[in-house]
Amino acid sequence: MVDYFRYLAPYLLYQLAPLGALVAVLVTLGIMSKNNEIRGHQGQRHQYVPSAVPLLLAGLALAVTMIVLDDTYLPYANQRKTRFTI
Repeated sequence: MVDYFRYLAPYLLYQLAPLGALVAVLVTLGIMSKNNEIRGHQGQRHQYVPSAVPLLLAGLALAVTMIVLDDTYLPYANQRKTRFTI
């Protein structure tokens, strides 16, 4: 039973990571908007692009990680998981 969940966990993380990233970005931007931090960036003549660069890089890193995981480990884990099903 423990082995089944050990091989099921990466699949669940793979399925929930995009939703978790979306919620994290929306909460972060909501809090920044509430505290007028986005206005502060505008007042200092910063563009939106430098403020969005960390979010875009984190999204890119998540996408690359998911693609690599999908091509390498997840097929192996799914095979092992189905071996433990009844």
